[in-house]
Amino acid sequence: MMRCISREAIQLWKETEFNPELARTYVSYTRLLQGWGQDSQAKAYLSEAITMFQEMHMSWDLTQVIGLS
Repeated sequence: MMRCISREAIQLWKETEFNPELARTYVSYTRLLQGWGQDSQAKAYLSEAITMFQEMHMSWDLTQVIGLS
């Protein structure tokens, strides 16, 4: 259920090009994937979120996710 909701949110933010929330949703999805033991997928989403935060100069968000990697 959560996986479906997360994927729907990701698709919505991509379609609307609302990148700050897309990056934050990637972080949330990363936490879910880590909890399910899917570390390789989690790393891919986290890497994308970090890149997006850097490109958007979102330093607060970036510092919040550094510990997840």
